[in-house]
Amino acid sequence: MDNRWIANRLGLVDFWYYDDEEFQLSDGKLLLRGSNGSGKSVTMQSFIPLLLDGNKSPERLDPFGTRSRKLENYLLDEETDERTAYLYMEFKRASSENYVTLGMGMKAQKGKSMDSWYFIINDGRRVNKDIFLYKNFEAKVALTKKQLQNELGTNNFFTEAQQKYMAKANEVLFGYEDVDGYEELLNLLIQLRSPKLSKDFKPTEIYNILTNSLKLLSEEDLRPMSESMENMDQLQSNLEEKERALRSVSNIKYHYDKYNRFCLQEKAKEFERSNKEVNLKKKLIEDIVEEKKFLSEEQQDIALIVYTFKEELDYANDKYESLRNNDAFKIKEKLQSIKADIIELKAEIEQKEKTLESKEVNKREKEWKRKGAGDSKDSLLYKAKEKLSELAKIAEEFNFSEGEYVEKEVLESIEAYDFSYLDACLQKYLVRIKEVKKLLKEYENKSEELDKYQQESDNLKTEKDIKEGDLEKSNMILTEVKEEVKEKYNKWAGQNEILKL
Repeated sequence: MDNRWIANRLGLVDFWYYDDEEFQLSDGKLLLRGSNGSGKSVTMQSFIPLLLDGNKSPERLDPFGTRSRKLENYLLDEETDERTAYLYMEFKRASSENYVTLGMGMKAQKGKSMDSWYFIINDGRRVNKDIFLYKNFEAKVALTKKQLQNELGTNNFFTEAQQKYMAKANEVLFGYEDVDGYEELLNLLIQLRSPKLSKDFKPTEIYNILTNSLKLLSEEDLRPMSESMENMDQLQSNLEEKERALRSVSNIKYHYDKYNRFCLQEKAKEFERSNKEVNLKKKLIEDIVEEKKFLSEEQQDIALIVYTFKEELDYANDKYESLRNNDAFKIKEKLQSIKADIIELKAEIEQKEKTLESKEVNKREKEWKRKGAGDSKDSLLYKAKEKLSELAKIAEEFNFSEGEYVEKEVLESIEAYDFSYLDACLQKYLVRIKEVKKLLKEYENKSEELDKYQQESDNLKTEKDIKEGDLEKSNMILTEVKEEVKEKYNKWAGQNEILKL
């Protein structure tokens, strides 16, 4: 069954030079013949594409695309100040007696904007057969807008909005899924009617016509899609960059924390060992100083004893000299006694000198040990300063404010400094780092939730578009079903011979 809609009749009421005129088409075709300027183009442009979309723009009325022709120019002249006119075009199903009529009413008044309205008759009635667009008084008078609306009733379509009329005409006759496709068809018709086609019938000209008939997407149409795609790419790039940064930061933080703990532990061990060594050296220095003091006192005592022994030796020598002149026996006895004393004193002096020499050796050894301990202490102190300086730099890089002044504080009391406060601050800082890591994890989870909601929103939007498309298709199917029912009813009514409605 051929369900095509075919243009069947064209009609004008009180329009241009026509009072009430109809043109009958044969299988959708009409041949108009006449000399140049006889009105062929004006007659056809009054129907196609005017009645297909209701667009009254001057460039749509002129086949050359100029703005010189306006629709009100076909209603008013020097003698007419006010006029109401109608244009209509009837369509018929190819294989049935089902009819639909598209129409447009106009009212023009001098000095005022033209008023226009649109209608579609789809209840089976036909113009000039079942419904008329004029009242027949002494002359035919076109219906007013309100009179036409009353004649149409509630079962037919009536509007004053051009866009609504175009959408309804598309729905009834052509069935494009959106009005944009229907509008591209009308633009193609306008391009094809151009008289330039007959002059230069080349493939390139047809290509240009087809290209120009397509609707160009404006920047405003493309901008939301472009911005959305750019935002999606930007969001994806930002998300990937943040994920990489988070992984890198987490990896760096893990190894940096591990490195810091290791360094801190090594420095603490080194400091503890150095502190113990310093204390031992200090103790050794104190012992050496005490021993030096004791040896000095003992040296003074030995020197005093030696001095006493020398005085006694001098006294004995004096005695010996004095006794030399006395009695020989007495002198001899005294001399032997003195010699024995001298031998004893010499032996004692030698013993004391050996003891003094041994103590001098011990004193020199202890001096060398004290000097070595002092050098070792300075070396350990230098190393401790280097470690503390390095620790301060690490604290500054790590943004650990409590550790920035640890070098100064430790050097002020290096022997009695208590590291417990620093340990407590480090523990608090580690807790804060864990909290930040937790917040970063929460941020990552929220970002994932946001992506999930955005995906759900996109899915819902896509589902909404699909549902709207399905609704539009359902409306089109409903319209087709209505037409089929009308067609079946008309066929049944034609065959019915008993009950005539």
